[in-house]
Amino acid sequence: AFGEAINRGIEQADNLVYLLSPESINSTYCQQELDLALSLNKRIIPVLVQKTEPNTIPKVLRELQYIDLTNNIKQDDYLLDESQLLKILHQDEAYYNKHKMLLTKALKWKRQHENPSILLRGYNLRSAQSWLKVAQKRKQHPPISLQKEFIAESLRQPPLESLDVFISYSRADSDLARKLNDSLQMQGKTTWFDQESIASGTDFQQEINRGIKACDNFLFILSPRSVNSPYCKDEVEYAASLNKRFVTVLHCEVNPADLHPELAKVQWIDFNQKDFNANFNELVRTLDIDREYVRSHTKWLQRAIEWEQENKNKDLLLRGSEFAVAQDWLETALAKNKQPVPTALQQTFTKESHQAIIAAEEAEKNRQAKMLRLQEEKTKEAEARLAQQKKTARLQKLFLGVVSVGFVASLALAGIAFVSSRQASESENKAQVASAEALAKSSEAFYTSDNKLDALLKALQGAQILQKVNQRTTPETEQAVEAALQQAVFGVREYNRFSGHQGRVLDVAISPDGKLIASGSEDDTIKLWNQNRKLEKTLGKHEQSVNAVAFSSNGKMIASASVDKTVKLWSTDGTLFNTLKGHRSAVRDVAFSPDGKLIASASDDRTIKLWQPDGTLFKTLKGHTNEVKSVAFSPDGKLIASASDDRTIKLWQPDGTFIKTLKGHTDEVKSVAFSRDGKLIASASYDKTIKLWKPDGTLIKTLKGHKDIVLGVAFSDDGHRIASASYDKTIKVWKSDGTLVANLTGHTDQVTSVTFEPKSKSYAIASASADNTVRLWKLDQNANVPKILYGHQNAVKAVTFSSDGKWIASASYDKTVKLWNKESLWQKTLSINNQVRDVAFSHNNQFIAAVVRGNTIKLWQINGTPSKTVPLKTIPEKDKINQVAFSPDSKLIASASDDYTIKLWPLDSGKGKVLRGHQDKVKTVAFSPVKQLIVSGSSDNSIRLWSHTGKLLSTLTEHQGAVNDVSFSPDGQMIASASADKTVKLWKRDGALLTLKYTLGKEENQQHTESVNQVVFSPDGNMIASASADKTVKLWNLKGELLGTFYLHTDAVNGVAFSPDNSQIIASASSDKTVIFWGVNDVQETENLQQEGCNWLRDYLKASKDLEESDRNLCEN
Repeated sequence: AFGEAINRGIEQADNLVYLLSPESINSTYCQQELDLALSLNKRIIPVLVQKTEPNTIPKVLRELQYIDLTNNIKQDDYLLDESQLLKILHQDEAYYNKHKMLLTKALKWKRQHENPSILLRGYNLRSAQSWLKVAQKRKQHPPISLQKEFIAESLRQPPLESLDVFISYSRADSDLARKLNDSLQMQGKTTWFDQESIASGTDFQQEINRGIKACDNFLFILSPRSVNSPYCKDEVEYAASLNKRFVTVLHCEVNPADLHPELAKVQWIDFNQKDFNANFNELVRTLDIDREYVRSHTKWLQRAIEWEQENKNKDLLLRGSEFAVAQDWLETALAKNKQPVPTALQQTFTKESHQAIIAAEEAEKNRQAKMLRLQEEKTKEAEARLAQQKKTARLQKLFLGVVSVGFVASLALAGIAFVSSRQASESENKAQVASAEALAKSSEAFYTSDNKLDALLKALQGAQILQKVNQRTTPETEQAVEAALQQAVFGVREYNRFSGHQGRVLDVAISPDGKLIASGSEDDTIKLWNQNRKLEKTLGKHEQSVNAVAFSSNGKMIASASVDKTVKLWSTDGTLFNTLKGHRSAVRDVAFSPDGKLIASASDDRTIKLWQPDGTLFKTLKGHTNEVKSVAFSPDGKLIASASDDRTIKLWQPDGTFIKTLKGHTDEVKSVAFSRDGKLIASASYDKTIKLWKPDGTLIKTLKGHKDIVLGVAFSDDGHRIASASYDKTIKVWKSDGTLVANLTGHTDQVTSVTFEPKSKSYAIASASADNTVRLWKLDQNANVPKILYGHQNAVKAVTFSSDGKWIASASYDKTVKLWNKESLWQKTLSINNQVRDVAFSHNNQFIAAVVRGNTIKLWQINGTPSKTVPLKTIPEKDKINQVAFSPDSKLIASASDDYTIKLWPLDSGKGKVLRGHQDKVKTVAFSPVKQLIVSGSSDNSIRLWSHTGKLLSTLTEHQGAVNDVSFSPDGQMIASASADKTVKLWKRDGALLTLKYTLGKEENQQHTESVNQVVFSPDGNMIASASADKTVKLWNLKGELLGTFYLHTDAVNGVAFSPDNSQIIASASSDKTVIFWGVNDVQETENLQQEGCNWLRDYLKASKDLEESDRNLCEN
């Protein structure tokens, strides 16, 4: 202990004064102290106190100028030497003080296993950087390697969104404050402590306020001095104004009457008692309570304050997934009365963000509507030109006939007639080509605006025109029509549409045999549609809006519920045979029991009524404290579930016995449904969620994804799918594990109801909407059609397969990595604290690496399956990382960075390498499959080839723009490169020599039209896929010939990958927030697209009253 104290004293000293004497020179202890001081680059000041033989003095001390006390005789001599010593101590005093401070910090960091809480931040880090620049130039007492490492690691750390604790105290309590600060740091807590966090010469109050604002907890040390300190009072009041969480610790007894009101609200932790450790453990537990909530409070507070300080700049408002997370946090905080409560500024900031999003969506909607209108006008102009050209052609042909009859022998006139006929034919052909191109653009506009059924119709019209003109067209027009047709055929899910109602359609139901569809509307009617999807009958009217319709289990009876306070019972031929009266307010829902012996109705009068079909009121169920919006029977008829505006679901027995209340929604519950096996209950709410429950009341899962109120929910017959209808104009389809499998768009107003077609293998769905229509959808139109993977809330930047081909990983700006099972599409989400740019599996399938904005690589270890991932480590970088790659032996990670370098990181934490040579940001890096070569691409337009030792082997500068991606062929003999110059180049490798073999796409119209973001080889090495900002993926052979183009994405395609176990399977990732899983045949066998489109539209073309006769016959041939 004594030796440790001496060592600690040397470490914490600015200087070491060494008293020279024969005894000290021969002392082992003194030599150890000297050695330690030298190893730490301490300034050593020798003082000779006894005559000593010069040759016995250690060499390192002989080289130093020392103070000699042995020749002192008078008092003045000693005073002179003392003055000399003080002069030396004051010389460069600030430098040595900083040297000591950084040394003690670095030693503490290293001894606590590189505890990140101790790393430098803010002013301390900036000050250390400045000191290091000067220190490295010094010949005497330069920084030691540990200090350099400590500062470098501090620079690499990602920026913290918040600190854990602000420590407020009186100077009289500094000892406890220091002890608490050190102990909290050892526990991994990040702290703001003025002795470490404020620079001399800075605005003291401003720094304190900044610290309070950035901390999750305000820790106040109670003592008589602190509670009476005006400075401490100011800190308390500023923290209170920000609604910070207060934690108080008692150091010395205080008079409760002296406590600030904010401090008096909090139960203190008594450190006045002797057991520091027990009290400290209680402090840590207190700080950890609701930690994520409090951290989010700080995060959104800082964002709100920044917005306010920047004059409420709209650019600083929340968008996308950030807004969704913030709004969810705020709603939860208010509903559950969380502490600390959100500030008024946070609430205003979130509200303004929501309004900005709504305004942006409305502006985008108007822009798309304008684009559609302009495109329609162009199409009509093209069609008008075509009609005029046909008319001109007929007149010219008539003229030819007249000339021929009148003067057959006249060769001159015959020549004129021939030329005129040919010009007419060419003119008609040009008009038809222009019309086809206009229809293709119109189709794309419809698709982009989520009107995919009309997009398919326009694409088929364009394809039909091209068939007529046959070979007399342009490659650009053919490509435009093919793109529109492929996109519409692959992307369409709506297959029919009913538009007979004159008001909002509020509910839809399908008969048990699937032959009839019933819809109820605000136009007070119920309409029945037949198997051919034509209007069969309009049933006699209610006096007010029809809120709900339901079929009996035998399909012979229909019940309707209305605002007119009644339930009406109808036969399917339209006969009304009973009206059930008894509710005192609007009836919102109706349901038949499975045996048809009971009818349940839910009403705004807060009751559920049970009726017999003859009109007898059997029972009234009371218990809800607000309007009842939905009611459902379990499949066995033994349970009834009701949903209410009182935010609850209640379960009842059919005899009226109340069983249980399900609580969990934070707003009105609008719909409830049982799964077919009765094991699950789904509820939909104004809180924008769907919740899944067991009948015993256990909440299993909350499904989040809708942007607005959820109005309806339904289970498929097999229980494997759940559909939800929302104010956000979409129907979402989920698996019961929470995986989003489809996002159905097309309705132009809120979707009010949704139901599955019974026994449908393709998961056919009917939906009702405030846009006055009923629409029919199929999820699985064709097993071979591309699968769109939903779930990301922002641009997807990368996609990759595991080496065994069983898993897909996608990285997104929504701050997640998602892992998808290739077969089941089950997904697991790895949440990260910042946007994710890239993701990679190791070749041995043991690790996943993700590139995170904030200059870090995150690494997870896979325990047997990617569904079981363990956070392993975070690799910090000092600049933005663009891409990562694993070496073939999975022992190294290579990173491409904005600091112009490639870095090699050993997974075993050994020493890495830095590859330097690029003259601009490095965008991409890849390992060869054999011999461990490394290839990189950069914004300096070059490709560089390196040995695994870091030696630069060759440099290629053929590209005219940044090289965004590079890839080795499976045999390592070829390299493909993708560039911002819109090209993909293929290089042949001969040892270290690379020669350009092809620029892919010999024809100009075959090449990408925007920057190429990624390029990959197929596992068999026979194909190359390239992903581009032009929204396409192109497939090429090794001769540079285009094999096909994939057009389904609606925004830039950022990533593409082949399945390693099947060269025919591809995944692509896009800024449209999706990953699409598709096959090579999807883009190579385009000749069947027209037939597939016609098969899909056939019923709609027959049934729709809104189409021209020519459109009805579009697919006849």
